[in-house]
Amino acid sequence: MRVWLGRLVLAANVGALALVVWVLLRAQGPLGRSISEHKANARVSQMLRQEWERLASAPRVDSCAGQVRLVEFSDYSCPFCRQQHAILKRLSPCAGVAYRHYPSPAHSRAEGAALAAICADRQGRFLAMHTRLFESDTWQSTGDWASEAAAAGIPRIPEFLACLRSPGAQARLAEDREYGRRLGVAGTPTFLHRGGRVSGLLDDSALRRSAQVK
Repeated sequence: MRVWLGRLVLAANVGALALVVWVLLRAQGPLGRSISEHKANARVSQMLRQEWERLASAPRVDSCAGQVRLVEFSDYSCPFCRQQHAILKRLSPCAGVAYRHYPSPAHSRAEGAALAAICADRQGRFLAMHTRLFESDTWQSTGDWASEAAAAGIPRIPEFLACLRSPGAQARLAEDREYGRRLGVAGTPTFLHRGGRVSGLLDDSALRRSAQVK
C-alpha cells in the first residue's frame, strides 16, 4: 500500500512539474516570452551586422560627412519624435544620425510628410524640409506641400509635386517601412546602432551611449 501511494505521489509531482514547465515555456509564458525576445534580438543584431552600410545610407539629420552611428526611425507627426528632433538638434552639429521614415497610419498627414521629405531629398533639400516639418505645424492642418516646398527652398516645385505622386517615392517609403518591420520597430522614435535597437525618446546621455556602440 505504501509503495503504491509513494508511486502515486511521485507521479503527481512529476505531472505538476511538467505542468509548471509547460506554463513557463509556452509562447505566452514568462520564459517563453524571454526566449522569443532573445531570438528576435539576435536576428536584429545579425541583420544590422550584415546590412548596416545600406541601412545607414539614408539622409542625415546633420550636414556633416562623418560616420553614421545611429539610424532613427521616425514620424513627422509623432509628438515624441518632435521632442527627439529638438534634442538631436542641440546635441551636436555632427550627430551622426541617419533618418528612416516610419509614419503611423494613425497620423493622417504623416505619410504625406514622409513623401515630402523624400522628394525634397531628390533636389538636395532633405535637411531643410526635415527641419521645416518638425518645426512647423501648418502642414498638419493644410497639407499644402507646395507652400512647404517653397518655405524649404526647393527650387523646382512642379517637379517636387510630381514626385509626391510618383512610384519611385512610394517605393522609397515602402523600403523604409519594410526595414522597420524586419528590425522590429514597434513605435517611434526608435534608434538602431550596430549592436541593436533602442526604442523610445532618448535624452542626450542615452543618445551618446547608443552612438558609441560599435
